[in-house]
Amino acid sequence: MIRELDISNTVFEYDESQKPAMYADPGDTIIFNSYDFVLNKLSSEKILKSQIIKDGFVRQSVCGNVYINGSEPGDTLKVTVNQIEITADAGTVAVYPPDFEVLGAYIDQEETLKIPIKDGQALFFDGRIKIPICPMIGALAVCAAGVVEDTVTPGRYGGNMDCKMLQEGASIYLPVTVPGALLSMGDVHGLQGDGEIFSALEVPSRITVTVELIKAKQEKWPVLETSDAWYWIASADTMDEANVEAMKAGAEFLLKRGGGLTSTEWIVMLGIVGELEVCNFVDPRVSARLKMPKYVASEISF
Repeated sequence: MIRELDISNTVFEYDESQKPAMYADPGDTIIFNSYDFVLNKLSSEKILKSQIIKDGFVRQSVCGNVYINGSEPGDTLKVTVNQIEITADAGTVAVYPPDFEVLGAYIDQEETLKIPIKDGQALFFDGRIKIPICPMIGALAVCAAGVVEDTVTPGRYGGNMDCKMLQEGASIYLPVTVPGALLSMGDVHGLQGDGEIFSALEVPSRITVTVELIKAKQEKWPVLETSDAWYWIASADTMDEANVEAMKAGAEFLLKRGGGLTSTEWIVMLGIVGELEVCNFVDPRVSARLKMPKYVASEISF
């Protein structure tokens, strides 16, 4: 069945006590309609992020929550991204020095940049630089048990991982820790570099996904599958900690499944062809991902 969640179903926290906006079954296709990172409030270049913060804006929202019937703690929710549609003819880059960390020292003034999107390209600086868009989901999560997390923070539950590989065609496996999982998503980026060093091309969106339930089986951290690779995504207070958790997650996943290689052989392969990459470096927790190409892991499945 196809179900659609209206943009008015907006949440600002991953909180298991929230009443679900929708119920869905495993196998359903669900459409999430989401604002951009500032609730579409930067509608022109005349409006600045500092102004909307002064007026009361606090943090980004996501669209949710969806209760997945039959999901229980100990299960895994598989979410396959079918389509990501940008629902505006321009994206937004907020040049807001407090968000730029070390790079803020090189910014003379705050600006809001509206970047036209035409024929699949983002037209930067009056069209002097044209970049093909590559939409990805910044925040996709289930709810965590016993704790309330804001939607800008990533964790075991997924959240604001800002992983640029979470694109159309990818599947993400999330550990379920509360009844119903309580799925939400949003914060789509038309373009983003690894690390999301200070910002991305922020856009409102319409996200179509299909959900599946894997009973009584899960990993500690989110697992991402693309057509050509496996990724393990971990978040922590420091990048050193996130890197360690991502490496452990990948090693444990591969060693448990074997796939024709011994434990020692997998560890050697992680050193030879594994890639440790940065998802985000700007959120309250940073996120790292470990990649293993499928040409080595062709016998592996979740």
